[in-house]
Amino acid sequence: MKRLAIDPRARRSPRPPPARASPHPPPQVRAVGASRLVLDLSCRLRQGRYLVVTDRWQRFTQLEVGAEALRRLAASASQFLVHGVDVEGMRLGVDERLVALLGEHSPLPVTYAGGAASLADLEKVAAAGRGRVDVTVGSALDVFGGGLAYADVLAWHRAQAGDEGALQRRSDS
Repeated sequence: MKRLAIDPRARRSPRPPPARASPHPPPQVRAVGASRLVLDLSCRLRQGRYLVVTDRWQRFTQLEVGAEALRRLAASASQFLVHGVDVEGMRLGVDERLVALLGEHSPLPVTYAGGAASLADLEKVAAAGRGRVDVTVGSALDVFGGGLAYADVLAWHRAQAGDEGALQRRSDS
């Protein structure tokens, strides 16, 4: 049996190089190294801007998720995980505007979390993120009580990675 190695970034557009690290990085970055850190940004839309939120997503900060902040923060991490809090866990669809912003401006690999409920939502992330944004699926998965079959998500990802027979094999089983 042939084993498949899935590289989700294999067909992506090239990213601009990350911003240079500050000569005085924060102590956490110095202790661990940016190459070992994933920066988790939870954000909510307020007055047309995506602002980072804290304290169980209730307290808005002044940090706007946009080109400048992502460029600046890239020096302290190897990846971003960005939660679209307004749709997170609701299975109501993804925040395509946020995904598009990430696809256009993130200088690092980025994973979007929030609202994915169907394979169509995964397609929306692929399109809006210009193939540069990964997506997580949580409560919508059948293994967590949702209606989206894990096997179907796996087949979708395999197809994205160039294994076009994956969807056919899934439908044959």
